[in-house]
Amino acid sequence: MVTVDTEEDGLWSGDYPREGHTTANLEHLPLLARLLDEHGLVGTYLVTYPVARDGRCREILGAAVASGRGEVGSHLHSWSCPPQDPVEERLPLFPHCLPPALQQAKLETLAGAISEAFHQPPVSYRAGRWGFGPSSVEPLLSTGHRIDSSVVPGWWNRGAGAPAFGRAPRQPYHVDASDVLRPGDSPLLEVPVTTGHPGASRVVARASTRIPSWLPGGRSLARLARFTILRPALHGRADLLRLTRACLASGEPVLNVMLHSTELAPGQSPYSRDVAQRDRLLQRLRTVLEAAVGEGHAQGATLSQVPDALAAREVPQAMPAPA
Repeated sequence: MVTVDTEEDGLWSGDYPREGHTTANLEHLPLLARLLDEHGLVGTYLVTYPVARDGRCREILGAAVASGRGEVGSHLHSWSCPPQDPVEERLPLFPHCLPPALQQAKLETLAGAISEAFHQPPVSYRAGRWGFGPSSVEPLLSTGHRIDSSVVPGWWNRGAGAPAFGRAPRQPYHVDASDVLRPGDSPLLEVPVTTGHPGASRVVARASTRIPSWLPGGRSLARLARFTILRPALHGRADLLRLTRACLASGEPVLNVMLHSTELAPGQSPYSRDVAQRDRLLQRLRTVLEAAVGEGHAQGATLSQVPDALAAREVPQAMPAPA
C-alpha cells in the first residue's frame, strides 16, 4: 500500500500556524495517482482538516475517491484542527500529548469534515508528527477509527514528548491500550510503516532497536546499522530495493510505503527542492512498486482493506519485539 500524509503547505519550515493555511501542493497529486494507476494501486490519502475544508482539494481527491482510485483517512495536525484550547500552548506539538478529551474533540471535527467532503467516513489514521501513544487509543476508537499507521518501528522523533518506536513490532498488530508498542486486545489495529535493517546481521539489527532515544547521535548509529524506512524521500534506490526484497523474501504480510503530499511539489520540502529532485523521488517510488507489485510478489491494498487481507492470509498477530 501507498499511504500519503495529505496536508497543508509550508510545514517543513518548522512553523505550525493555526490559521491561514494554503494547499497548493495538492495540485501535484495527479502525478502520484497516475503512477499508482500504472500498477493497479489505490492510494490511501490521510488528510488534515485544512485539506478537507478546501474546495479545490475536495475536487482533486473527491474525484479519485468517487472513482475508486483513492481512499481517505485522517491525519491530525492538532495545531490546525479545531477546537483550539489554551492548554495547547503549554504542550509539545504531538497529538498524543493532548488530554484525551481534547484529542477526541479534534478527531470528531476532523472526521466530520472528511465525511462531509468525501462522503466516506475515515476508519484509518496517522498522527501528525507521528504523535501516537496510549492516550490516543480511546479517542480514535470512539470516533470510528479502527486502523492506525503512526508507528515507525525502530525510529524515534526528537524533543519533549516525542514518540519513540524503537521496540515496536514490524508486522501489523492489535495494540495494547496501555502500551501501543506491544500487541494487545484493543480493537485498534496498528499497521506500521515498513522499516528494516536490510543487509545487517540480526545482532546489529537487534542492537539498533535498543538505542535509547535520548542518546546524542543515536539516529546516526541506527543508520550505520542500515536502518531503512520504506519512504522514497529518505533513502536511495538501492536501499529501498534492498528493504523491499528482504521483506518479500521473509514473508512480511504488509509493505507500507509512505510519503507526504508536499514531497510531490517542487520547492515545498527539503526532499523535492526542484522538479528534477521530485522526479527522482517518484522514480524511487516506481522502483519499489515494480519490485513488489510489478513482479507479482504483492497485491495492492488500502489501509481499510488490511484487516480482511490479513484474515484471508490467516496471518498471526505480531509478537512483541525482542526485549
